[in-house]
Amino acid sequence: MDTQTIKAAQDALKMAPNGIYSKVAPVEPVREFSAEGRFGVADSLQQCLEAGYQPFFMPELAKERTNAGSGSRLWQVWFSTPSIRATGQTKQGSKVVAYAHVPNYFSEPANIKNVIESGKLKNYAGEMPQADFDKLVDLNGNGRVFVIDYETLRKAPSGVINVDDALEHPQTIPFLGGEATAKAYLARHKDVYGNRIGVWHQDDFDKATPCGRVLCAGSGLDGYDGIGSGSRVLGVAPEAQSVEKNAGNIESKL
Repeated sequence: MDTQTIKAAQDALKMAPNGIYSKVAPVEPVREFSAEGRFGVADSLQQCLEAGYQPFFMPELAKERTNAGSGSRLWQVWFSTPSIRATGQTKQGSKVVAYAHVPNYFSEPANIKNVIESGKLKNYAGEMPQADFDKLVDLNGNGRVFVIDYETLRKAPSGVINVDDALEHPQTIPFLGGEATAKAYLARHKDVYGNRIGVWHQDDFDKATPCGRVLCAGSGLDGYDGIGSGSRVLGVAPEAQSVEKNAGNIESKL
């Protein structure tokens, strides 16, 4: 496994507002956690954290897929991440979309369950506090949060497009966490899946409240998936040394 990728995931999770907790020490360096039903996203994250693992954000998942063989399970199934696409208004009144690969309102399982139980889903996107949205906007440019113009994304196609055109789509670079990661990922996707890739998104703007969705990767870049659905996340053991000691390549552990 790429040590730099592991460290990036760990560093991102150190920013968690309530801390990442675990009830047991991890045994395997990498594990899948999945759950079905309307609490699937929350339950899979909860399982991951309680087992002592840290869920991969999208940039780390993208790098692992890029480095994996075409027959790897990493390419055979889709994965959710705690990365989100959040839509709302800034303090200055600008309509924006934030792609965040840091701990956020919806990386906390309890918040996801509360939103679902309170009926605060809008087309399966979850309402989030304005203050939490503002915090993400303020992190724009830190290499983990990417804020783009709402109208630019709204006017962009949502569907299957030519992979050679995907880099120019306004969702691709912020979704994957940077241009270099996006270029490498798209090249690998083309090797595995061919010339087409899905780039999906939805208009989640609501003037009353920001709304967010988790980011998923399968045969495309899914910014359309809701927080009230089934989920599969990839968790990594918190200590890079233990991962390096027990694993040579992540694919062999899945």
